[in-house]
Amino acid sequence: KQAAEFSDALKSLTEQAITGGGPGSLKEACNKIQTLKKVQRQRSLPFLTTEVQNGNSTLIMTLLDQCREFGTCPFSIIARHAFIAESLLRSIGERGVFDESTIAMFKASIKTVAGNLVKDMEARRNHQLSDEEFFSRYGHLRPGTYDITSSRYDQMEGLLTTPVHPPEQIIGKTTFELKTAQHQGIESLIRETGFQFSPNQLIDYICRAIKEREFAKSIFSRHLSDILELIAIWCDT
Repeated sequence: KQAAEFSDALKSLTEQAITGGGPGSLKEACNKIQTLKKVQRQRSLPFLTTEVQNGNSTLIMTLLDQCREFGTCPFSIIARHAFIAESLLRSIGERGVFDESTIAMFKASIKTVAGNLVKDMEARRNHQLSDEEFFSRYGHLRPGTYDITSSRYDQMEGLLTTPVHPPEQIIGKTTFELKTAQHQGIESLIRETGFQFSPNQLIDYICRAIKEREFAKSIFSRHLSDILELIAIWCDT
């Protein structure tokens, strides 16, 4: 009986995750990340630096509170959705509906922050994008996201001089459409497990969860990177 109850609860939770219902939805978490992005547009690191240098250390606590509510918590929810999405995609492959090349093509069709970063690095090297514009988008990134001793991209000399040859799957330059047989195969798996969503809903969910995970991490890490920078400045003053 307990096993059946657990199975039903898990099925209900999965249905809600994919259709967007209930607490902890992907949409709700993404909205909070957008709120954090809006907050970031209203201030700049040079302004924050001046404030901290002038003794306004409470500003750091304000940023930490913002990061926790609109960054850390929603990002953890989105990351869990992406984990579910990756698991569902693997299951589609394991059941023979997608082969490895199809999965690779599907992932390559998802336009992510990583893919944009690689393309923008190439655009910068080809003088199609200015240093200022590049660093306004990616200057906050650190090799060690949580490491205060790790330099930001906008602090690294020669960052844009080394060619990058990324894996094909992160480029996001292909398109993906379900073939009739694939659509029917996924629909059969959905009905087999008793779910009510459609194959297109499932594919859209997988795509969005993977894409939003990267976007959320980028926005969250921008806030965190600035906080680490301000803590270092505060310690030096």
